[in-house]
Amino acid sequence: MLYESCYYLRSLRVVYLINAALMLLVAMLALVFFSLPYFNERSLNVVCPKLKRRVEKTIALDLKAFPASPLALEESDQQFPFIDLKDEVLFLGTNKRPDADPSDPILNVKFKGSKESSIIRSDELVFLTYNQGYMEVADHETPLMLCAQLQGDQLKLDAHLNLDGSSRQLSWSAAPACLPKRLSSQSPLLKAVDRLKHMKVYGPDQLIKIYGGSEFSDKKGVLRLETSTGMEPIEDGELWVWKNADWVRAKDGMQTQGFPIAQFFVRSSEQVDIKLWDAQGCDQVHFSLATQRSSPIPIKVQEVFAQLRKRTHTSVSCRLGGRARILRTGDWILKQAEGWRTLRSINEIDACVSGQLTGELFVFDGIKKMAKGWCLQGHLFDQRRVQAQKVSLPFHVAQPKKQHKDIDAYDFDAFDDDDDDDFLSGFLPGGDDD
Repeated sequence: MLYESCYYLRSLRVVYLINAALMLLVAMLALVFFSLPYFNERSLNVVCPKLKRRVEKTIALDLKAFPASPLALEESDQQFPFIDLKDEVLFLGTNKRPDADPSDPILNVKFKGSKESSIIRSDELVFLTYNQGYMEVADHETPLMLCAQLQGDQLKLDAHLNLDGSSRQLSWSAAPACLPKRLSSQSPLLKAVDRLKHMKVYGPDQLIKIYGGSEFSDKKGVLRLETSTGMEPIEDGELWVWKNADWVRAKDGMQTQGFPIAQFFVRSSEQVDIKLWDAQGCDQVHFSLATQRSSPIPIKVQEVFAQLRKRTHTSVSCRLGGRARILRTGDWILKQAEGWRTLRSINEIDACVSGQLTGELFVFDGIKKMAKGWCLQGHLFDQRRVQAQKVSLPFHVAQPKKQHKDIDAYDFDAFDDDDDDDFLSGFLPGGDDD
């Protein structure tokens, strides 16, 4: 009897333990079941590299947010469809402007179906939405988030989907797309490109080459760009800025960021390559400008200086453009619409050197005695000073004068000495009209 009682008690204890284990298992399953909504409603904690802020907000799906997109839901859908974004995002490139901040890369991406590209920053979390059938960056929180990180030439992308009861993530890499470059009709570069393509490039300034001293040594032998303000020398690798609907040279300390810029590359004496960027640095254009072909100087110097006569060792008399003139060594005579005139002031000389005053130019070097007699020496330049012609003109031989008859309008005595300069200075300043 005692043995049977003990056996019975042991059986009851085993049954009790089994029941207790079953009750504990049921309690644990019930706890897990009732706690699922709590875990599902917790927000997705997304952390992007170098991102200072953390996104910890619960974003509920609004069925009206994506009415005409792959993200649209039917009432029968149990889960939110996470589309393959690899086919939705196209990497166009980065900001490669010479003045770009390397610590803050700017990325240019384009979403499938969109006509315009989008500018985002590396390591910055953005929200995506659909608008008229294509994806775009939203200015409000949405269930779909994208973080792009530049790694060398590749773009690493992480997409996060955060919904009630569903949280997913997709990561992939993208290389820059090789697409034909075409500017959009709204691109601010259109006018800038057109303006630059209509600007002309000329060969080195022959005036600087012949007469420029050490002060102009950096401008000798360089190509020049004709701008609205004159002729500007082109330096290899220099920057120009598009400001106030015109191109200006980027001087030291000038603000270039936030403006379209152009960089010049002198490939040869006949070609200049140009790269243009928009303000963000993601819209880029390449083209080349050829130097203008030089043509012969249309002026015949023998016809310019009529009745040329030596007055002194430093001055001559002549008829220039139908007017009597007295010219002295060192004079610059410029031809403009109103005719030939001598440049007198420093400002006029500077304006001529900089290209603000244009026209055929003659520089009177001096008077030199040659084998056939005295000659006027100088150089004649074309309007753009691409060509220079050395001039050596013999003087007109005056006929013997008769007493009290046929007084020479260009001479006052029978001597070629410097006294004429002192005499004429009170009446006819050198280069002025007679």
